[in-house]
Formats: sequence, C-alpha cells, structure tokens
Amino acid sequence: MATPWDAIYKQVFVQFLSSLGVPVQTQVEVGRLPKTLDAVVVADESQRARITQWFPFDYFRHYNLLEFKSPTDPLTPDEYKRVIARAYLFLAEVRENDLEKVTVTVITATKPRKVLKGVPQLVRFVEEASGRYRSDDKMSVRILVAPELPLERRNYLLLLFARGQKLRETLLRLAQEGWWEIVRLAYLLHPKEASEVLAMSRRYPTLEENIRFIVRDLGAERLLREIGAMMEEDPELARRLSRDLLAMSEKVEKLLREDEEQKRKRTNRRRRSRKQGR
Repeated sequence: MATPWDAIYKQVFVQFLSSLGVPVQTQVEVGRLPKTLDAVVVADESQRARITQWFPFDYFRHYNLLEFKSPTDPLTPDEYKRVIARAYLFLAEVRENDLEKVTVTVITATKPRKVLKGVPQLVRFVEEASGRYRSDDKMSVRILVAPELPLERRNYLLLLFARGQKLRETLLRLAQEGWWEIVRLAYLLHPKEASEVLAMSRRYPTLEENIRFIVRDLGAERLLREIGAMMEEDPELARRLSRDLLAMSEKVEKLLREDEEQKRKRTNRRRRSRKQGR
C-alpha cells in the first residue's frame, strides 16, 4: 500500500524545519485517547525568525500546532472541532493556560469551503492574505490553502502540497532559481512531476546526481512499491516506469563502479605521494 500523501508531506516539512535547527516533535500524543497532532513546533524568538524566512508563519508563538489535510482527508467542520479539541488536550498535557502562547495551523491541499464559509455558528474566518485565513476562535487559528498561496519563496515548501498547474509552476520556479534541495524533497510527494521538471531543466547539476538521488534517497524498493500500487490504475504507465527503473538501476550500478574506481585511483595516488615524500 502506498504511503498516505499527507504523511509524506509531513515528513518533508519536518525534515526541512530540522535542517533549520528547529526541533519538531511528530505524532505528539495528547491525553490517553489515541489522538495525535501532526507536528508541534516549540520555538523561541530566534528560531521563529529563522522559520519566517522560509514559511508564512509570522504569527508563530511559543507553541505551534500543525495539521496537514490532503485531498483524501479534507478539513470538514467535524474535523475542525477535532483539531481544536486535540489542541486543548495538548495544552492540558503541557499545563499551559495562556492562549496567547499558542497557534494552530491547518495546511490544506483543497479549499475547505464549509469550514471557511458554511458554519459561522461554529467559527468565522477572514482572508487576511491570499490563501491565508484567520479565525475568530479564542485560540489563534490559521488555515493555509496551498493552491491559493502566492508563488514566492516563503511559500515554496507549502506549495508542494498543491496539485496540478500550481504544483508544476512551483517546481519550475524552484528549478529556475536553483532550489535543488527543495526539488529533491518534492520527489517524496510528487516523483513524476519532479522528475519531469528535472528532465526539462538543463540547470540541474548533472544527470549522475539526479539518478543517484532518485535511487539513494527514494530507494528502488519504494519505487517498486509505488509502481505495484499503480499497476491496477494505469498498467501501461506502470510498465513504462518499470522499464525506466531497470534502465536507471543499470546506469546507477555503472556510475557506482566508476565512482569506486576513481576513489581507488585517488587513494593510490595519495599513497604514492606519501612514499615519495619520505
């Protein structure tokens, strides 16, 4: 079974924040009930400054709770209530009573129209910026609708949660501006779209690095699982990907052999230089 899309995005998000030196807890248990928060970012002022360089999280406070909602797991009014309930359970766990220290952010791949407009008796939202909605709840709550966010640097990571044309535009901009690390992260969510962008872009460092990343960081085993899951939906595409994967594996094996040979030659040269120096 393929890994759920929102779970992969959560992995990408947490990996990137960790690279900024910001500690992130995942699957944070709240109370004895089997309920978890997708991510909790506990950040001081200096860490929040680093975060806002890469995300539109200028409203972050000390405790910041995040939920990711994919197309197959949309944000419904009932789910909104569960998110808020888990947030209060978290506050009970950390014994925090000051709501001014807490934010809740829900990042969605689709627009949750019923929550934003349909249930004003539950909560009211106003659009404070394109794709960014703020609630009048007692707790500071934002809903960020990925497809509506502007194509700018601080939204790049969140835009990986979009689909269709907005996703392609984002990946192309990332390639044009040389954000290869983010393009690589995009493989975890959208291997097909990301590989197409890399194939079209001549600015990617080398084909060798491209191939090495796909096999090393994604892993042939995972690629094969994805192809297997795809077989029923699109057999022809699955067969083409299988052939490409086989060809790619042969190419990688050749590149690795060449790399080992180069390393051996460099080692021998260093040894000869040391002997001559004596």
